[in-house]
Amino acid sequence: MSAPSTVSPTPTDSGLCFQHLNWGSLNSISQQEVGGVSGKLFLKDLLGLTGMEVSANVMAPGQGMPFCHSHRLNEELYIFLSGSGQFMVGDSVFIVGPGSCVRVAPQGIRCWRNTGDEPLHFLCIQAPAGGLSSNTTQDGIGAGRPHWNCRPQEVAP
Repeated sequence: MSAPSTVSPTPTDSGLCFQHLNWGSLNSISQQEVGGVSGKLFLKDLLGLTGMEVSANVMAPGQGMPFCHSHRLNEELYIFLSGSGQFMVGDSVFIVGPGSCVRVAPQGIRCWRNTGDEPLHFLCIQAPAGGLSSNTTQDGIGAGRPHWNCRPQEVAP
């Protein structure tokens, strides 16, 4: 395994209303380093996010957070993609694995660890608690059919 890189992936395409980034495989996250911590890729600056922070994370087998923490303003959503581990919020400890989602309020004291034999991959989405003013069905505005749904021209035999 090569040494962690401090060079982050760069957006491959962008437009007036979007940024596109491909960080590679889940395993490539282990090549990222932030503040001396490997296995963490923050997406806020890379994608120009304005209302949330998102990080892609990997934790090696046997590894755990070296400290517990809470937040002043932001709630967090952890989405586990692969591996197995334990998550602690306050006095509660529970098992997490693929498909596990954990929301933690700002004041929740949290920590997690990899208890399995494979890397523990997860996403963490952080946003101001109480900041969502409506859900997607209330906020969405219809804009017609996607161009890939148009019928192709008939081809003569």
